[in-house]
Amino acid sequence: MKFLIATPSYNQLAYLRRAVASVRDQVCEGIEIHHHVQDAGSTDGTVEFLQAQTCNVGAKEDSLKRDYVASLKDVENRSKRSLKEAASHLVGRHSESMELSGVDCDLQKSGEYQISFASERDDGMYDALNKGFAVGNGSDVCAYLNCDEQYLEGTLGKVAEYFRENPETDILFGGFLAIDEKGELLAFRKACPLRRCFIEADYLYNFTGAMFMGRRVLDELQGFDPRYRVVGDTDFVLRALKAGFKCATIDAYLAAFTYRKDNLSHGRDAREEKPVLNKDKRTWPLKLAGLVNFVRRVEKVLCGAAREKFPLEYDLYMHDISQRTHFVAESGTPKWPG
Repeated sequence: MKFLIATPSYNQLAYLRRAVASVRDQVCEGIEIHHHVQDAGSTDGTVEFLQAQTCNVGAKEDSLKRDYVASLKDVENRSKRSLKEAASHLVGRHSESMELSGVDCDLQKSGEYQISFASERDDGMYDALNKGFAVGNGSDVCAYLNCDEQYLEGTLGKVAEYFRENPETDILFGGFLAIDEKGELLAFRKACPLRRCFIEADYLYNFTGAMFMGRRVLDELQGFDPRYRVVGDTDFVLRALKAGFKCATIDAYLAAFTYRKDNLSHGRDAREEKPVLNKDKRTWPLKLAGLVNFVRRVEKVLCGAAREKFPLEYDLYMHDISQRTHFVAESGTPKWPG
């Protein structure tokens, strides 16, 4: 099973290092991983770090050019951009370091893992994701991981197994751990059944850092709506549910999220975009929001998402990205911090 993981990045090197390490160690039998970092022109050493992750594996120049031209046409079709624009964000199945229209592109491949990156201006997080997902043709499962997120040990193996055993599933959500900057547990958040009316009444309550989707979901929905700066993930999931894609949950923690007060989803942009998002929602969940939210909370309790057995053990990448650090939480809460 082939995974494409996209990471949007801008001046978050300290966290990006951990995210990259957490994808790199997911390699196991039966899966291939392509991790693409779409950087917005960072000046904090991000590009130098990503260049250090890459190496030249000696592809022939003429073969590289042929693959590049074919890739340009495919990316143009996916993103519906002009060929010139497509060239500026193509990073792909190439084995040599390239410079295209001022964009640094590189790819490193080792066994069943490869990492690529592009550093260029974008029109926000969701534009960066669309560019990142245009890179990996042939992937079976796609996901995105922000810089301040990381996969827990064995995540992609669990996801691959679930999709093999449940091929009718289009989108899979898992649980996640909210941690502080020292790696200590702030909250455990288990995935709950995803219902369109619940999201329309309030917010996207499952975590996109633990969301995995079949490639056809992205293709049919034509990616994320770049008009949004913050709530494009909510818009994407609502469009997927409206289109009839089947969502499922797995009873496992798949990712960790470093909670900070300046996280994007808590800013002014999020508050300003919600009224725009609400225009595309059905009206009855908003009118009955109090009742709908009550039913959602009851279901959360009934499905066991509000309970956890302690002690809870987990392993994270911290300052030392050569190995994970082991943590043991003696207690915790399902309530969101802050």
